[in-house]
Amino acid sequence: AQKQWDRILGKVEVEGATQDQLTTLYSSLYRLYLYPNSGHEKVDGKYRYASPFSKAVKEDTPTETGSKIVDGKVYVNNGFWDTYRTTWPAYSFLTPSQAGELVDGFVQHYKDG
Repeated sequence: AQKQWDRILGKVEVEGATQDQLTTLYSSLYRLYLYPNSGHEKVDGKYRYASPFSKAVKEDTPTETGSKIVDGKVYVNNGFWDTYRTTWPAYSFLTPSQAGELVDGFVQHYKDG
């Protein structure tokens, strides 16, 4: 996990900043990449998730969902309000392939709904 965070946070280097300014910058980048969260997992080499949109296929138990399991990736926990101003441009600039994957994951919600 440390290497992955270092890879993301290391994309921005600033010369001449004070320690407080660097702390603010890297704390903000950290918060930027806390969300959205993946709602999928890799099962037998394929990405799958429990669809929140499909009709349940069985009763939930304490250890297993009754939701329909479908192929694909979804992302959750993004507050879309106003994020187009700074968040999505930052994703596109700093991690363009990941930004595309995140958008595809949200489009998957539409396809399932």
